[in-house]
This record gives sequence, structure tokens and C-alpha cells, in this order.
Amino acid sequence: MMNTKRADGNSFTGAHGRWVGLALAGMLILGGLGLDSQAAVYTNYVAQAGQTPVPNYTNWMTAASNIQDAVDVALVGNTVLVSNGVYNTGSRSNCPSYNSHIAPCRVVIMKAVTVRSVSGDPSTTIIQGSWASDGSTNGPGSVRCVGMQDTGASLIGFTLANGSTPSSNVSPATYDTQGGGLLARSAALISNCVIVGNSAGDYGGAVRTEAGVVLYNCMIVSNLALRQSGGVYGDKIYNCTFRGNQVIQTGGEGGGAVSGGTLYNCLLIGNRSQGRAGGATSATLYNCTVSGNYAAGWGGGVTYCSLYNCIVYGNDSPSGSNYNYESSGYIVSNCCISPSGTWTGSGNITNLSPRFVVNGTNFGLTLLPGDYHLAKGSPCIDKGLAFSWMTNGASAPRDLDGNSRIRGLYPDMGAYESAPPPGGSLLMLR
Repeated sequence: MMNTKRADGNSFTGAHGRWVGLALAGMLILGGLGLDSQAAVYTNYVAQAGQTPVPNYTNWMTAASNIQDAVDVALVGNTVLVSNGVYNTGSRSNCPSYNSHIAPCRVVIMKAVTVRSVSGDPSTTIIQGSWASDGSTNGPGSVRCVGMQDTGASLIGFTLANGSTPSSNVSPATYDTQGGGLLARSAALISNCVIVGNSAGDYGGAVRTEAGVVLYNCMIVSNLALRQSGGVYGDKIYNCTFRGNQVIQTGGEGGGAVSGGTLYNCLLIGNRSQGRAGGATSATLYNCTVSGNYAAGWGGGVTYCSLYNCIVYGNDSPSGSNYNYESSGYIVSNCCISPSGTWTGSGNITNLSPRFVVNGTNFGLTLLPGDYHLAKGSPCIDKGLAFSWMTNGASAPRDLDGNSRIRGLYPDMGAYESAPPPGGSLLMLR
């Protein structure tokens, strides 16, 4: 059991400790939460106890007792501010979907509002879904944590835990079976969240996104999917860590951590696929580190991916420990990856270790993580390509530590930028 405190000082006990502990143990929520302490001008409040709920929930004394009530009355542009607690009751069945098969979610956000935790700490504010009523991961009684569908909708600073979807034979080829923790569409933003212990009957054990959704600075840990993308079936993914996610179907489409989308400055470690691609499949990766993943089929690190400035090293599979490409047309440029392949691209390091500070031990779900920063003398330092997204001022994506993406002569390979030499240096474009 995990003991935390509400924003008003009252203590509570949550049954989520096993998942949040797994997500946070030994791992740093990187980049900082970036949340200010001021409520928006128009704010709706949520707290679990100590108040008398009165719509429109405009202060702590009249706060809603569940998140959905506050979201329902919030106007476009409002902030829904949520006090510490485990929110694990109620559901709404109009989650984003293409047809009449609509699986329930604990919280549904279908308008341009910002839903954020008051503490900014995901470990103290949990939206908890439910596995199937018979005790299995997926089936009747499953409840996803969150559904989102609106440009301008944001979810900031939560843990999404123990959500699930119906099993894949309930309504195949629909969104009902995708995104055990989160289903999001239409340019929504999910930031500074831990998404852990969720299960999907088809795609996206943790998250299923499309249509411009951004996932930023999140930890995707210990989720599972039956067929594809144990972590995220993705869109735009920045500065996220994927660990311990898995695809469990033998011969499935794979992607233990992620499939689809574009990833920037992400770390993919200790994920597993019973089919192909323990790390990533059918995606584009910029400055990502992919290590310690396992595929029982082929491509321990990646399959069918274009890679730029990435490190794909120390993965395992019976066929292609780091990668497996069965067709041409993929670009691998300025990456540390072995052995050499027939892909399009140049500037790759194919015969040297990246020289992590500490290498991980074992692969897949049994990985003992290392320290994936680059040690002094690493061949990956200053060997990347400079892209325009690295130099867009204060809004430019930073490395996984929150540092500027270019700190030396050129960007480094991998998710972490090394410290520049004493005295600094000038950026040189090539």
C-alpha cells in the first residue's frame, strides 16, 4: 500500500502502489514537470474529500468529487485542477470510436480543456481503470483510464494505471480493443504522465493515438498488448521512456515498446515482443537509444524503422539481435548500430560499442538497466546530424535530461547529449 497526502494535507491510502512503485523505482521523471503553481483564471476543482460538491465546482470548498463531473461543466479553455488521490470509480462510454462498439473509460475529455494534477507529481494523482470482471486482463468489465478527443485537450501530471480494453474478439478492428490506458485523437496533448500496468486486447497496451496527438515527457512502463505495440501505438512522441512493455502474441505484429509514429529523444529499454521488434517497429526515430530489448521472432531492437542519430545496441533476438529489415527503402543515418546493413543512409558506426556509462544486463523483461549516458571518449559524441527542430529556440525539444540537444560541435547520437568540453564550442552544420 502506498501512503500519500492530498493537497489540503489529509492523508489517504491507495492500492496502486505496486504499479506506481514499479514505474518510479530507480527511474527519474526526466526533464522536470514544468507545471506552475497558479490556477488558471477559469478553473474547475476536483477533490476526493473534505468539501461539499456544488456545480460548477469553482473553488476547493465546492469541488467535484470525481474528475468527470468537473470536465462535464468546464468551458472550452478552462483548467480542471485535480487534488491528490486515486480516482477509480465511475465510467463513461462515449470514448473516441469509429463505430457503435464503444468501450468505457474512467474519464472522457471531449473538449479543449486542460486537466492537470495540483501537485504536478504523477505518483500522488492516479486515474485507475479496471481489468476484466473475471480477473483476466481483457474482457467484459474492462475500463480504460482515459479517452480524449479534441484539439486543445490536455492531460498533465497523472499516473494512468490498471486500465484495459475488451478482448480482441469482442469487436475486432475497432478502437474498443486499443489503448488500455489511454485512447486519444485530434491533436490532444499528454504530458508528464506515468502510464503503467495497462492492457489492450489488440494494439497499444498503454496508449493508442492518432491525428496529431503529442505524448511528451512520459514514462510508459509494464504495459501489454495482445498483437502490437505493448507500449504506444503512436503519433508524435517526445522525451519518453519505455520500459518493461510487451506484446504477447506469438507471430504478432510486434513492437514491444512502440509501433508507428515519430519519436524524438526517447529511451527504449527492457521491452519484449513474442513476435518481431522488441523495441520499435514501423516508426521513425530521431536521437533515440534502443537497448536491452528482446524479440522472440526477429529484430530484437527495431524492424521497419527509419533511424536518425540513434543508438541501437545490446538487444537480442534469434534473428537479428539489433534489427531486421526484410525490405528496402528505410533510412539509417548517423546511427550506432551493428552489424552493417543494406539500408539507405551514411555516417553510421557499425563496428564499435557506443560506450554507455554502464551497460545493462540481460534483455527484455529481465533487464537490469544500465546508465545510457555516453561515457567520455564514446564514438557517438558529436557524430549526429543537426536538424532544424534542434535549434528552434526555447521551444526546441531537448534531450532526455532536459539539456540543449546540441552542446558540442554537432549533436550526439542517442537520447542523451554529453557535456561540452570546457570553454564550449560553436555549432557546425554539415
